[in-house]
Amino acid sequence: MFWKYALHEMKYYELTWTQFADKPLDMVFPYFSNPKNLEEITPPTLCFTILTPSPIVMDRGSLIDYYIRILNRLMNFIWIKRDLDNIFAYRRDIIEKKFQEEDHPKSDSKIQQKEAA
Repeated sequence: MFWKYALHEMKYYELTWTQFADKPLDMVFPYFSNPKNLEEITPPTLCFTILTPSPIVMDRGSLIDYYIRILNRLMNFIWIKRDLDNIFAYRRDIIEKKFQEEDHPKSDSKIQQKEAA
């Protein structure tokens, strides 16, 4: 019964923002369509790190394996490209990943460097 009460009384917050690039789509699309540029435009405090080797071909079924810090914890997600016809389509699937010792974020030097910065 505690959980019903706790969930009912929780406050929800939503952060929404919009960014505009004052350039034509054909000029900015090549930059934003490259997944590696996500590391550059994501705030450093999130320690966003793509683990999938480059180059990443954006085709139906493409997977991008990455870490991101959420609520001060590094979490691993896998993103799947689903829709090729709509360049604006966004859908995120979360796939459960079992970690081996070598997959643990503390053993990944790239992530350790970002945490130290």
